[in-house]
Amino acid sequence: MFRFARVIGLLACAFVTATAHDPVSDAIAALQRGDLSSAERILHSYIEDHPADAAALEVLGVVLDQEKKYSEADPVYRRALGLGRSPGLLNNYGNHLLSTGKVKEARQAFLAVLALDPTHANATIQLARIALEQKSPAQAISYLDRLPAEQRDSQDVAFLRMQADYAVGRMSEADAMLKRLSANDDPVQSFTLGKAVAAAGQYDKAEVFFERTVRAEPDNFAALYDLGLAAGHAGHNERARDALQKALEKQPDNPNVLYDLAATDVILHDRVTALALLARARHLAPNRPEIDLLLARTAGDLGYFGDAVETWDAYLKLIPNDEIARRERAFAQSATDENVEPALAELQSFVRHHPTDANGYYELAMAESPSNPDQALKDIERALALKPNLIPAHVTRGLLRYRQGKPEAALRDFEFAAQHEPTNAVILDRLGETYLALGRPGDAVPVLQRAEASDSKNPNVLLHLGRALSKTGRLEEAAAAFARYRDLGGANAALPHPPGLIDFLSLPPEEQQARYRAGVERTVASNPDSAAAEVEYLGLLLKDGKADEAQAVARKLISLKPDAALLGKAALVLIRSQRAAEALQLLDQASQGAMSDPQLATIKAIATDLTGQNSDTQFKEIETRWPKWDAGWIAHALVLLSRGQRGAAQHDFDNALALDTRNHAADYLAAYLSPSKKDQPQVVSPEVLLAGLPLLFP
Repeated sequence: MFRFARVIGLLACAFVTATAHDPVSDAIAALQRGDLSSAERILHSYIEDHPADAAALEVLGVVLDQEKKYSEADPVYRRALGLGRSPGLLNNYGNHLLSTGKVKEARQAFLAVLALDPTHANATIQLARIALEQKSPAQAISYLDRLPAEQRDSQDVAFLRMQADYAVGRMSEADAMLKRLSANDDPVQSFTLGKAVAAAGQYDKAEVFFERTVRAEPDNFAALYDLGLAAGHAGHNERARDALQKALEKQPDNPNVLYDLAATDVILHDRVTALALLARARHLAPNRPEIDLLLARTAGDLGYFGDAVETWDAYLKLIPNDEIARRERAFAQSATDENVEPALAELQSFVRHHPTDANGYYELAMAESPSNPDQALKDIERALALKPNLIPAHVTRGLLRYRQGKPEAALRDFEFAAQHEPTNAVILDRLGETYLALGRPGDAVPVLQRAEASDSKNPNVLLHLGRALSKTGRLEEAAAAFARYRDLGGANAALPHPPGLIDFLSLPPEEQQARYRAGVERTVASNPDSAAAEVEYLGLLLKDGKADEAQAVARKLISLKPDAALLGKAALVLIRSQRAAEALQLLDQASQGAMSDPQLATIKAIATDLTGQNSDTQFKEIETRWPKWDAGWIAHALVLLSRGQRGAAQHDFDNALALDTRNHAADYLAAYLSPSKKDQPQVVSPEVLLAGLPLLFP
């Protein structure tokens, strides 16, 4: 919250008790010119000979506060108070207590000031501020109303009044005050206003002011960070993530930014990224319970139950009496297939002590379902009786009914869950599988296609999609789905994750890379038919400069007949390693079916151009076959720009913009094509294209 600069008021109080040309006055003069060390030295020397001079002690307390020597200032104020209790001394002592975080004691000091001097401005204002911080806006207004009219119009008081008016719902009065205060577009003023309205819960308004500051000062870390927080509170999560990512670029080892960015990613369902951010935050700040809490839940949501249990253990060492955490730890433990009985007992104990907790019954049912499905179904019914819209409980009840051979009953739960979470791949997969069991493959296909769009690396989804496509006669598409299923490792990919991921993410980058390399090599050795593993291995070999081995892997990839997504990834790895000819050779040997994919066709056109051949015909075909494929227009614009054909590049870029593109390469292109660069020399180089590729196909 906005705080007053109190030095002038403090000095005024000290001047009242000091006479001219004495050591105390000399100390005050030194304080006024910012020479704090001289002021302190003068006062210490004087007080040795005059230990009962309350005025000197008071000024020394102020000096020590200005030097942030709070522990030294405290006994000085107490000595002064033992000699007498004036409004000025009590006020300065209250300010000192505020500086040390002792708000309750500070409030008592300011109340004592008003008991002696009901018109004391600083004490009144500080009491109003404390009332606001303690969520008592009506009381804050009552204090501000005591001030004389001329003081009520000051900017500092106006800030407090605006916050209090927002808090009590006087929106028109608060908006009018905000309009007056925001007349000056100064970035510092905008930042201060942003802090003030954010403290009042007006997060959408706070965004506007923080954005003003960021526009004027793009490197202002505090403004970026607060913009991210305000946007998140306002529900503008994409904007929050963008601001917090920029803040993290300024301070990459700031655990607060890492945590808040991770929390935003969780809201945006990007838990994988969130997990990595939280692991870094925990490494930097190992005893922060809120980091452990979110990390444990995120690890559990991703199926890393062993890591979740270890993190819950760390959290419970910090917050041992958190019963909800103990319940969630037991739930994660029950999913590891180790020490299940103690975890089950913990969950049973929880629901006995919390009979109205729907989540407790749901988690107990999940733990019971492998060994006692009938009891699990009873506990799920209890959970849904307490909370009818508990989606995970509907999914669990549907699964239990499906396993009982009752797909008709299961269907109602899965359809209900899918209506509420239409992009949840696990729910959609269960629904599609149930449609298959009921002999309705035509209904299963679109549901499973939506599931694949949400999670293209889920082997269960691909298996069920392949079955559904096969049953509807779409055999070529079915074969492609089954191929992707095999590339991902088939059923083995769905096995429980062993613990250790969080420790891995906490390692330095070079050690992470070494472990990753060893893991890829093990996977290739143990599963030689995995195209996905071979693509990762190809990237490692190229990074190490092992060209011959990389060529052998590229040839092997063709024999494995990877799907379009993996083939495109392999080609991009080659292109980014400046091996466009090999990428083109790889794509030339792909099946015609694979080349019906617009992304793969676009990558091939790019490879063609990078080998010195003209790719315009290929791009023309892409734009004709897939006119709404925005990446195709952007790719061609990048190619044209790399040749120095700025006007033609602008044309294709405009077509991409007309499609409302969200591709990150659009920003890259916009920088090159901006009007301000129109008269600058055009860079003609394949590097223009190569630099844009990671943005075009992240």
